[in-house]
Amino acid sequence: MNDKSYATTFSVGITGIYSLTEKLSLRSGINTIVLRHNTNDVFFDARISDVSQNIPTISRNATGSNMLFTSKTDVPISLSGDVENVSISNNLGSLEQNISYVEVPLELSYKLLDKKFGIEVIGGMSTLFLNQNNISLIANGVEMEIGRANNLNDIHFSSNVGLGFRYSFWKSFDANFQPMFKYQINTLSENFGNFKPYFIGLYTGVSFSF
Repeated sequence: MNDKSYATTFSVGITGIYSLTEKLSLRSGINTIVLRHNTNDVFFDARISDVSQNIPTISRNATGSNMLFTSKTDVPISLSGDVENVSISNNLGSLEQNISYVEVPLELSYKLLDKKFGIEVIGGMSTLFLNQNNISLIANGVEMEIGRANNLNDIHFSSNVGLGFRYSFWKSFDANFQPMFKYQINTLSENFGNFKPYFIGLYTGVSFSF
């Protein structure tokens, strides 16, 4: 089993909120999400023949079609479909997988405290559209793209739950901080190793009321 590491990334977007009642609101918008995961300590070797089936979850490009990848125990590497990375000394490296999505959330928020400092609970779902998918081999500071993951669905969903903290500077101007947990549904067309993806986001920003 190869060691995995996960990078902290950033998301940007805009959200609109419609008040259904004094306490209950409907939220939607659009965000970009970038995910990056690393698979470390991967041995690689260039072969004359095509070895693209060495990792069946990667669709290789011309550069990566002759690259053979193995773990320290000489077991073929199996990618889970999240983001993976590899570092190299001689023929030892890392596979870096980068994925980005356009997210369209649809959520309800309920105000638990509605004063100058406010607290709300948030729940709902998101539709995520895949717009970037690449895997690179990194060795000795050099990055080489070798292909993409072929077990990612172009569209998948997430169930979302979180808390919202709000501070009102003026009647129509607030600062917001929202920790969110998002469990991914149907991310992978094939799931090797029973991988269950999720991510935790810390969203912050300002809001104007009309």
